[in-house]
Amino acid sequence: MKHLSTTDLKAFIKDFQHYMGGPVSDIAQLYALSAEVLSHLVGKAWVQDNVFGLAPIDSFLRSNSDITEDKFKHSDRVVSLAEMLFHFQGIDPKWSCDANRKVSSRDQSKIELQNDR
Repeated sequence: MKHLSTTDLKAFIKDFQHYMGGPVSDIAQLYALSAEVLSHLVGKAWVQDNVFGLAPIDSFLRSNSDITEDKFKHSDRVVSLAEMLFHFQGIDPKWSCDANRKVSSRDQSKIELQNDR
């Protein structure tokens, strides 16, 4: 899968504005860009099912709530998830596995004790 770059994001915004027929609010651009990033990184079907209302009513990312505060909360989650995944796409999964293996059993015990507090 091709990594997204900031150039890709800028191109998408330009295309989105053209598609919408002119300038679009910053919030609409941000949400559309977030949906596009998620579509690229986790798949269009996942985004359709979990973001755009095809998921069960209690879905964590459902954006079609009748309650204004919930719409904002869910939209903010979509943006946060997209931002996190965009920045994490450059992390080599082998690196994180190697780092986990280097934790000694004694250190692991300390971590577990700290997490139990």
